[in-house]
Amino acid sequence: MELIIDRKDNIVIFKIIRKLDSLSALKIEKALLPAIEEDGNYIMDMSELEHISSAGLRVLLLAAKKVRSTHSRMILFGMSDTIRDIFDIAGFSTIFEIVDSQEDAMKELG
Repeated sequence: MELIIDRKDNIVIFKIIRKLDSLSALKIEKALLPAIEEDGNYIMDMSELEHISSAGLRVLLLAAKKVRSTHSRMILFGMSDTIRDIFDIAGFSTIFEIVDSQEDAMKELG
């Protein structure tokens, strides 16, 4: 598990690599939540995420709540079919803005 935080223009890009599960969730949470600031624009690159558990979904839900409370916006992209199925089944596809590519996310945040 690894979380990379990058910045492109005025957008913060989070990239989760490999797994977001019960073993990595707390570490990701401690890095992700403090990086969300007032009126920010965020992109979550999930192109290298291979597995997500309920603990991982919880971390993303906490991030979504913080994003909304700070009047910010976060868009997810690059999900594999398996990860997308998990989001659909858990109802998370209605909570998050999800697009196919980083370019699409950047255009949305314009």
